[in-house]
Amino acid sequence: MRAGLAAAVAVALLVVVAHAVYLPPAPTSPHPRFLWSEVQTKLMTLRSDVVAADLYAWMGRHASDDADWVTGFIPCIMYKLTGDRTYAGMAWKLLKDQWIAALPSTDGNFYRRWGIRAAIIFDWTYDTLSDADKRSFFTAQNTFLDYMVQENADGTPVHFRSGDTDEIMGWYEGILLAYAVAADENSHVAVVASKPWLGGFSATAADYSTVRNEWFLLLTDLGKGGAWPESVYYDGFTMPQLMLAHACLRTSFGTDYVHEAPPYFTELTNFWLALTTPDLRALYLWGDEGEPGRCRDFSYRGAYLVAIELMAAAVADDSSARSQALSLVYDVVINKESFDLSWLPDEALFFWQPLQWLSNYTTLQPRGYYSDSTAGIGLFKTGWSAAHSLLGVEFSKSEFLDHMTLYHGDVQLYRKGEWVWGHLAAYGAPTSNGQEGTNTLKIAGFPLATDPYLYFVREVKELVGWHTGNDLLLAQGVQAGAWRQNGSWAVPLTVQHEHTRTVVYLPSSDQSLDTVLLYDRLHVLDPRNMPDYNIYRDEEKRAIEASFDATPGGKARSVFYAHAPSVPSISSNALSWVTPAGQHARLRTLAPTSVVYGDVADENKYNGWGECYSAPSELRYHVPIAAAAASDFDVALHVLRVWDDSVSGDAAAEAPVRSDDGRVTGVMLRQPDRPDDVVLFNSAAGPLLPSPSCVGGSGGGPCTYLLGAQAAARGAHRFTLSVGEELSATVPAGTPDLRLIVADLEPGAQYSVTVGAVSATAVEALEGGVLVVTLHGVGSGSKVVSFTKGSEPPAVVSSVAAYSFPQYSGGVVPSDVGNGASPSEIAVLTQAISLLLLAIAAAFN
Repeated sequence: MRAGLAAAVAVALLVVVAHAVYLPPAPTSPHPRFLWSEVQTKLMTLRSDVVAADLYAWMGRHASDDADWVTGFIPCIMYKLTGDRTYAGMAWKLLKDQWIAALPSTDGNFYRRWGIRAAIIFDWTYDTLSDADKRSFFTAQNTFLDYMVQENADGTPVHFRSGDTDEIMGWYEGILLAYAVAADENSHVAVVASKPWLGGFSATAADYSTVRNEWFLLLTDLGKGGAWPESVYYDGFTMPQLMLAHACLRTSFGTDYVHEAPPYFTELTNFWLALTTPDLRALYLWGDEGEPGRCRDFSYRGAYLVAIELMAAAVADDSSARSQALSLVYDVVINKESFDLSWLPDEALFFWQPLQWLSNYTTLQPRGYYSDSTAGIGLFKTGWSAAHSLLGVEFSKSEFLDHMTLYHGDVQLYRKGEWVWGHLAAYGAPTSNGQEGTNTLKIAGFPLATDPYLYFVREVKELVGWHTGNDLLLAQGVQAGAWRQNGSWAVPLTVQHEHTRTVVYLPSSDQSLDTVLLYDRLHVLDPRNMPDYNIYRDEEKRAIEASFDATPGGKARSVFYAHAPSVPSISSNALSWVTPAGQHARLRTLAPTSVVYGDVADENKYNGWGECYSAPSELRYHVPIAAAAASDFDVALHVLRVWDDSVSGDAAAEAPVRSDDGRVTGVMLRQPDRPDDVVLFNSAAGPLLPSPSCVGGSGGGPCTYLLGAQAAARGAHRFTLSVGEELSATVPAGTPDLRLIVADLEPGAQYSVTVGAVSATAVEALEGGVLVVTLHGVGSGSKVVSFTKGSEPPAVVSSVAAYSFPQYSGGVVPSDVGNGASPSEIAVLTQAISLLLLAIAAAFN
């Protein structure tokens, strides 16, 4: 009985401990607690630094701005730089007019913005405030915080939206900053900050169980590599706020409780360097673009680039990232006449520092960069001048987040000062859902136009191959599973057994010709012929059927939407256009051999499409391309070539390559400055996914994923070769030397290669499953190319260690007489007390 009592007591204590949150002792140091100790010397250079002279003058002119979008940071900084209390009064007036007077509010973005703003204004103007001012602030602060942490009867939050990454982070940062700046005088702040579902200051796992854990998950996984999950537009707002909040917390407590942030800021710095076009005139655009009218205006986009580079340089630990970032900032601010300092986000003003040491970012930045976040952004830059190119690819993951991108395998090419192959930038459909708005596919009628955000592939949607070389990029992603309604209780139809898209980028070394290959493997069933088609509602079935009816030819299971900046012409399985700057472009389809082209669509007719707030300057042209016949499994190979006037037609020629047994599909590419490239892919069908069974569903809860789908789909694109097995194909006549690139191999396995009479042995398939070898003296006539598997890849032993979460001591237990316990706190205590009473009863029975 005593053992049972002890066990029950232990369980009860664990319940309480599991719901405890760590709050460090509230700071009691003099104000300003945020930043000033670190940035004072740097900020003082604003008055003398030649680079910042215009910025300082601009700040003086705009310190009195009073509107809901104004941060109040400018008058705070001007007050500390000059000692003129007039500036403090301007900041306090803004706080009263735009924050206190607006409470209570139900606008989520209001809380996202004003939590950090209010805390900083209070902190930086504290020595000018009267007791009445402080009481007014604390009253407003409590109203503000109580709305954010309002709970349902079961103790779950009413207003906090997990997965809305810009909003939830802004809210949470505002709560932590409120604790740092005012908990020593306003005890209610500690009670708010101690809500169990917030998680306090200390992460315990990378999951959604608390807001603090979700923050950790975002910085270490969902935003890994620097691409925050929503869009380059949202990142321009969310990242400066995140970096400012982190720096405020670190400087006020003297301990970095968000310990995962500094490594992320280094990733962020490198990612935004990679996003920048070679001529520093634009950024690679992805995701929901909330203000497309300014999306490609560099004075606007460049300001966010400068802000993030400057802030990340100030807080990141990596010295090379800092020096590269500041070097880029210097070039943008000093050398770009179109740059408008008024677009610089106010958060960045705290981090201004004199440009005393610079490294040349043009030599340090690697050519290829991949952000393994839920957005899955890959970038490859050929150099840092107006003559160079930037290719971007996107292989987003299946993580249901606000503003998530649903398309798979988008590609855009910026070349010599213009987007030679891009698409409109817009908010909502069609850019984000993968219909006509991107260089992607619509598959089996999905996503549905009725509500694209309800339908997405959850099972497998990720990058499976990435390799970069000096003049080569291979990026490969797979999407497989069931297009189904999020949260559906029905077992979904397994329509899409595989869509693997491989992007190969081959720029010429003299910058005269760029080549992009798109290779799609599609194993897709027709949902209309499946027995459980009736799980879809009538309006959904009508949308699926209308999509098939709109497909060119009316038979294919997928449609590729190819975009062009100018009106394209159609002939001989190719689209051709001349860009506004006079560059020549051709998109030729080599597989399947018989395709149907739809009409050239003038996108000006589509403005207002769903939530597509697209600017006229973003609307160009697109053409749907589909196979002429229906097939459960098919491959498509599209070849984009963009060249200068100096390149003759023959120098930009290409020819298809196919094996007699149909297992190999590829292309031979003529290059102006080197031997021919021959690129080969696997064109044999992969396995079907397992039969549809799911976790949950059929009365047990929403169906979450198809069992076994991940493992089956991730390798479906690879050649299935046993050791000693050979594949071959005939290559047309070409140059006497040849570079062979074979995709879809097993990374780490070795192969022997023969072209004509010339062989190479023990050639290892590199990261991404690609083999690259140049053979000399193979002859200029047609020849047979063969490759044979020589060995299996070595066993891979994972070296990833479990993350060790820091343990903090000296935390506080908040108390706030008169406010009462929250429903969640009552539920936890009730549960613990019930366990104790049961244990006591058992002990005496």
